[in-house]
Amino acid sequence: DIVEEVFNASDRSVHEVMVPRTEVDFMDAALTLNQATSIAIEKAHSRYPVVRGSSDEVIGFIHARDLLERPDNSKTVMDLVRPIIFLPGTKGVLPALTEMRSKRQQIAIVLDEYGGTDGIVTMEDLVETLIGDIHDEYDDHSEEVSNTPKTGVFEIDGLIALDDLAEQTGVEVPEGPYETLSGFVMHELGRIPEVSDLLEVEGAQIKVLSMEGKRVGSLLLTRTAN
Repeated sequence: DIVEEVFNASDRSVHEVMVPRTEVDFMDAALTLNQATSIAIEKAHSRYPVVRGSSDEVIGFIHARDLLERPDNSKTVMDLVRPIIFLPGTKGVLPALTEMRSKRQQIAIVLDEYGGTDGIVTMEDLVETLIGDIHDEYDDHSEEVSNTPKTGVFEIDGLIALDDLAEQTGVEVPEGPYETLSGFVMHELGRIPEVSDLLEVEGAQIKVLSMEGKRVGSLLLTRTAN
């Protein structure tokens, strides 16, 4: 029962679903962009908390995409730091999700009772608590789009990143608090999707073909005349 699962999730704290600090890959603000890029390639995360010397001194985060777009090695990680939010470990999953969405943040630092860094939590972690497994945009997905170009029909993995969707199909969906096509569909419907659900976007119709747990597994995208 979906309602029951949501209520169960509301009893959980951020501390229960976070990635503990011992498993977090931090980046020091003093690293050159070349050094940071090497770490990003090796670790393959999309976001890294940035610290000033100690993991208890988090000053923000850096997105791996920023490193690829800014190859100037005269700069350091400090030059690319983005703001990050801090959440107490006792905060509930649902309030945390609400706060992160309202502030348009995908990653947050979880604090222990002494104000030190306990770990990190991502929007992905919180959503997975409610609706099941989803993936980071740097996770490996094979055969995300299988298409028949002549007919403009595409069978698509629900976990495809929206940038990849636009690149491979030419269809762009509105920006919002989601990073995958599955997340977009759920946001638009305002509920857990079901097989055969239909959505219209500019230039295309999207149909849910399959579900994996409570997220969309695959979809059929059909190009339409603008």
